[in-house]
Amino acid sequence: MIKNGWKESDRKTSMTLWLGAIFGLPIGIFLTTILDFQISKFIALTLILMLSFILLQNFKLQFLSTKVGTVSSGVFAGMATGLASIGGMIVATYVLASQNSARRMRASLVVYILLNSITTFIFLIIFDVMDQKAFLRGILLALPSSIGVVLGSILFIQKLEKYYRPFTLGLVITFAIIGLFRLTG
Repeated sequence: MIKNGWKESDRKTSMTLWLGAIFGLPIGIFLTTILDFQISKFIALTLILMLSFILLQNFKLQFLSTKVGTVSSGVFAGMATGLASIGGMIVATYVLASQNSARRMRASLVVYILLNSITTFIFLIIFDVMDQKAFLRGILLALPSSIGVVLGSILFIQKLEKYYRPFTLGLVITFAIIGLFRLTG
């Protein structure tokens, strides 16, 4: 998946997003250490919900198609990763705003997530957030996550490509709403 992701992705965009995330990640991790977890989660989920609704309405965010827009999306994704480990959702929202094919969008997201996972792990160690308990949880979640990635690769059907965008945005919105209800309930 990584090999195909690298080959099929928009590497320039993935790398720009990742470099932006490198700047945003320490800010988000720092905020995590000083803000209440519920506040940081509320901020991240609200942002994702707003962006997803904008994209579902096919509102074109012209700003995102600029270099500054791409870097800004990366920075905000890094901050969201540091705040609540959901920066990938912001990048997914950014990628869905592009006019690329579903295959290329998916590949670009894979490249970003791979690069950002390594960077996040390093920053979590630097900020002393990655302890033994968190590391063991990550190891336990690696298997189900890997299974999901493999299943996603197998189930990706080219002729259903036009349905992936609204379906994915619907999932993002659903998960954000559920997260907000759980947070306030």
